Amino acid sequence: MAKELDKRMEIVGDGDPALIAALLRQALPHEVTKRGSSKARIAETFVKSWAVISGIVANSNLGRELTHQLQAYLSLMGRLETTAGHAISEANEVDRNSKSIKLSGNDLHRPMLGDRATKPLPALASCAKCGHCLEERTNKHSAMVLEKPVLIDCRDHLHGRLCSIVAKELLAGQKVVLVRTEEMVISGSLVRNQTKYQYFRQKRMNTNPVRGPFHFKSPARIVWRTIRGMVNQKTARGQAAIGRLSTFEGIPHPYDKMKRKVVPAALRCVRLKPGRNYTKMGDLANNVGWKHKDLVDKLEDKRRAKSEVYHQKKKAAAALREKAVEAASAELAKVNEVLAAAGY
Repeated sequence: MAKELDKRMEIVGDGDPALIAALLRQALPHEVTKRGSSKARIAETFVKSWAVISGIVANSNLGRELTHQLQAYLSLMGRLETTAGHAISEANEVDRNSKSIKLSGNDLHRPMLGDRATKPLPALASCAKCGHCLEERTNKHSAMVLEKPVLIDCRDHLHGRLCSIVAKELLAGQKVVLVRTEEMVISGSLVRNQTKYQYFRQKRMNTNPVRGPFHFKSPARIVWRTIRGMVNQKTARGQAAIGRLSTFEGIPHPYDKMKRKVVPAALRCVRLKPGRNYTKMGDLANNVGWKHKDLVDKLEDKRRAKSEVYHQKKKAAAALREKAVEAASAELAKVNEVLAAAGY
């Protein structure tokens, strides 16, 4: 194909640029996708095509377009060489067609050599660990950096909406801790939700109820069971996801000294129409057999008292710091100028 292209270029000479472009569009896709084509031949074809374009039609719009297309071709070939070699080496007697990247002549012709090809070739993201495999196709090495757990305060969040959001985060690899689950709310009145729970209690194994299903009564376990049903827990992925979840009534140590977050998309004041009835999870659990509501309330009162003392100390320390900064403002004027210039 390279020799045939040379003959055609010699015949054309300094002729019509459109004819040269037509010849290149016929030659290049076939040369790139031809099974017997070696790297040397493909490179030779690119070099000679580049020489023809730069020498004949460099100053025309068509020449600039073809130059851009050849640059995209060279970039693509470099990426494919490393990517395909890496994927095939990992195949290990597995079907090579499932591991390698398939490109046909039409696929190469359509995005870059078409009549309307003006956009640059999109960058192919490589794996951050090995630098070869494409993250979109052979995502073996890429790992999500979600090591730090997220602490969510469930107070005044709608039950179903918060659980669905948490389930998606768990499946993505995020560790989640839910506190104050007794303060979570469910839409509907207490009588309505209590009746629904009684129907739920009737679902059991007829011959041996000891085998399940099991009906939890504490708010933390009710929330845990709800999320368990959203992560497909009968699979290994679902089991791993539910293992990343922790639920608590109240805010036990050490989470009482950690920053808590809320989920705006699940807040009652955002999602529930004003005036609608709602039920606190702690009241529902207390009515269906949970026996620790009074104890959790007592512990929460103690935690709030300690938190208030800490908050007052923090405010006093902040006020003293402001006074000290004002008193030393004259001495620190030069220092502040240097810090302001540095962006602080």
